Amino acid sequence: MKYKSNIISLGKAVSWRFIGTLYTFILVKLITGQWTFALSVGFFEITIKVFLFYIHDRVWERLRHRKDTQNYINI
Repeated sequence: MKYKSNIISLGKAVSWRFIGTLYTFILVKLITGQWTFALSVGFFEITIKVFLFYIHDRVWERLRHRKDTQNYINI
């Protein structure tokens, strides 16, 4: 079950970052007018932010699991 949860977190991170990076790419292209710079920023952003989102999601899952365990114990 935990493995499946990790895969789901990774899938959510990648799909959300694709949308966010597309927006960033378009914004940088409109501001600078440079395709290569926009691609560079987009590549850097998606690489870092997928990792950060995955960590963020895993922390939230751990907190949720801890809360569920405490509720079970208190009953």
